[in-house]
Amino acid sequence: MNKEDWVKIMEELPNGRRICDVHKGDYNEIYLPVLAANMIGKPLFELLRKKGSCELIRNYCNAMEQMWREGDQEVMDALEMTILEHLSEDEVIWQRFGTYVSEDFRNYINEEVLEGNIMMSGVERLQNMEPKCRKAGGLYEGNGEREIR
Repeated sequence: MNKEDWVKIMEELPNGRRICDVHKGDYNEIYLPVLAANMIGKPLFELLRKKGSCELIRNYCNAMEQMWREGDQEVMDALEMTILEHLSEDEVIWQRFGTYVSEDFRNYINEEVLEGNIMMSGVERLQNMEPKCRKAGGLYEGNGEREIR
């Protein structure tokens, strides 16, 4: 997947087309690190900070995993050097993020990104924990099916 393919996918997110149009107007082109930060990095950080909707958080994490699995080098750079670096700036957010991604993606981050990205040296490895998040007005645990009382 190249950046044009990625933009088409991101335009399907809530407000995606509007964000992409504003970005194109501001930069007269697609500047992937900035767009990735605005489309995924910042909203995901805020959702994780507020313990927001499991479904929305998972949607963003799934988009990131698609970037990892299918992205060309430019897309991978935006994922690793923009989105992951931003999420890793706060240890609580970082560990909370790790609960929403697949084991394969978590292993990739721990074994390749954290080892190879000097800007992330000193960042703790993602732990394998069950997510706790808000869904449909209640606090849920794990896969969102068991309510915490």
